Amino acid sequence: MKTDTTLWNEDTMYDAFMRRNVSYEGIFFVGVKTTGIFCRPTCPARRAKRENTELFQSAKDALLNGYRPCKTCKPLGATPDYIQKLIDQVAANPPKKITDYDLTKMNIEPNKVRRWFKANHGLSFQAYQRMLRINGALHQIKNGGDVTEAAFENGYDSVSVFSDAFRKIMGTNPSNGKFVNVINIHRILTPLGPMIACTTDK
Repeated sequence: MKTDTTLWNEDTMYDAFMRRNVSYEGIFFVGVKTTGIFCRPTCPARRAKRENTELFQSAKDALLNGYRPCKTCKPLGATPDYIQKLIDQVAANPPKKITDYDLTKMNIEPNKVRRWFKANHGLSFQAYQRMLRINGALHQIKNGGDVTEAAFENGYDSVSVFSDAFRKIMGTNPSNGKFVNVINIHRILTPLGPMIACTTDK
């Protein structure tokens, strides 16, 4: 793994993204603002303009900032077949909730799935599904979508339940979704040691 202090320089990382530099695999992830997805540096998809991208140190950071994993480069990493099957199912139909009962019917142990997601991405499978549903709704609202439509189209049976879930994750009501100002937190390496940098769209 690279340890040079220039590693976290955004110019360097965006250049690595443009060149599909394999040596940066696992070092950072790229969120594409126009599509709401995040990718590996080597994703074969068309390169996004720099002003339409955000850089993250982990898949979890990208998820927390409202992005969904790319179906092409699969940024959640190498996964067991049964986990990949679940990820593919969620990606194909994010509004559909896969419960522990559903997992059992598929002969998949729910606790095993929960442990894998916790160990690899820092959140449970159910939390991962909730995050994707909220992220989809946020992306819809920020692009001028109606709150009620965003709720029902992303798998919620009522606006009140959706609003509660949205507030817990985003810290505000869905009606304020288009004004959500996400603070990006990055851990960077400097000559003085590890430091934290926080940025907003401004």
